[in-house]
Amino acid sequence: MALIIMIISLVSVFALFGAASASHRRALAAQNAAHLASSILAELEQLPNPGAVPDIADQTHAAFEGYRYDVAFRQLNANEVEAVVTIRWKRSGRDESEVYRTILLRR
Repeated sequence: MALIIMIISLVSVFALFGAASASHRRALAAQNAAHLASSILAELEQLPNPGAVPDIADQTHAAFEGYRYDVAFRQLNANEVEAVVTIRWKRSGRDESEVYRTILLRR
């Protein structure tokens, strides 16, 4: 009886480790996506006229292997442009993505 209880306990503990590991990998991927988006947005904020920049599609960044990004611009008014950054990557063969938005001001 004690052996059965111990086996059930060990199986439960190993299942928790597997779930925790998967959750950790998801969190790391989302964190990398956020860092990449932050890097892209920092570069965009340096543009004097972001409204004149064409959309950016399917680009990579050397520091973020396995991640691709798109940037779409939408003119809000004469001095404001919305930038929408979509970060994409694959996890366990499935497509994952995060979308980040900001408003860029014309200088």
